[in-house]
Order: sequence, then C-alpha cells, then structure tokens
Amino acid sequence: MNLEEYKKQVEAILFTVGRPLTTKEISELLNLGSEGMAKKVVSQLFDEYKIKDSALEILQDGEKYRMNIRGEHLH
Repeated sequence: MNLEEYKKQVEAILFTVGRPLTTKEISELLNLGSEGMAKKVVSQLFDEYKIKDSALEILQDGEKYRMNIRGEHLH
C-alpha cells in the first residue's frame, strides 16, 4: 500500500472514531505494523489540513490527534 492509501485510511479513522487517538492506536487499528509509519502519515495529514480549504481540521493535543469541525463552520 502506498502513502496516499495510508493517508485515506488514517483520515477515515480520525473522522469516524470521534475521540483523540495516539499514533500507536492508529497503527494498531489499521494494522500498519509500525508506529513510525502512523507518525509519518498523521504528520503529513496534519500539515495538509492546516492549508486545506476544508470545514474539517486535524487537531493535536499532546500525543493524540483528532478530527474536528473548524470553528468558523460551527453554528
């Protein structure tokens, strides 16, 4: 599987789980076999969502990540 496929899977996990996850948890949920790969994928997604024109964002709280609706899109 290539990096883009991993990013899609991590994005789906962050969107559906609804709670902050560590890269270790992400790695285990997706059977990545390597927390290092999860860190790489999450880091890239985090950076992409910072500049992406989207109603969603990825937030980092310590070592945990979660997907959230951007403040300007909350009503």
